[in-house]
Amino acid sequence: MTVRFSTIAAIAATMGTLLVASIASAQGVRLVNDSSWNINNLYLSPTGNALWGPDQLGQHILESNGGSVDIPDACGYYDLRFVDEDDDECVVSNIHLCNEAVSISDQDLLHCVGATEVQPAAPVYPVVRLVNQSDWNINNLFLSPTGNARWGPDQLGQNILPANGGWVEIPAACGYYDLRFLDEDADECVVSNIHLCNEAVSISNTDLLQCTAASQ
Repeated sequence: MTVRFSTIAAIAATMGTLLVASIASAQGVRLVNDSSWNINNLYLSPTGNALWGPDQLGQHILESNGGSVDIPDACGYYDLRFVDEDDDECVVSNIHLCNEAVSISDQDLLHCVGATEVQPAAPVYPVVRLVNQSDWNINNLFLSPTGNARWGPDQLGQNILPANGGWVEIPAACGYYDLRFLDEDADECVVSNIHLCNEAVSISNTDLLQCTAASQ
């Protein structure tokens, strides 16, 4: 079940107010689960971007009654999508996040579940598979529509993309994208303006070595 609200005012009116407080950290957001239900999945997307990206919780859960997770590099207007332990799904749209904490309460989840009967289903997007054929693990992966200055969250979440055949699938609307990734040696590579649509993209040793050489 999915519910999507278009503005912060709508969130306050129908879901209860999301509590926002300043936190002392680098640019990012801290999500605090103050509800009585565990949250099993959490997705984050820049508002207006069809790409949800990976589950920000990875293999973990966001425990009820005060569990928290920090999501770095999130600063701007975002949509949040989360799924609780009962598989109830909620989407909150167009909220500004930057150096803040966002709290999810029982009231938020109950209002969200109650509103799902009149809401349309979330759209399903094509999938891009990124395959790491190199000899180096990839620790971070960012994806942005070409021309969009916001990289958004790490598409690997708390995971890595293992060397020699490791892969990850990323839901992405068809279009032109920039890819940015960092390997296990913290070497960074940006590949710009590539068309992605229901296809596999492979990263080789040659790709990483050429990228590293070009940056020196």
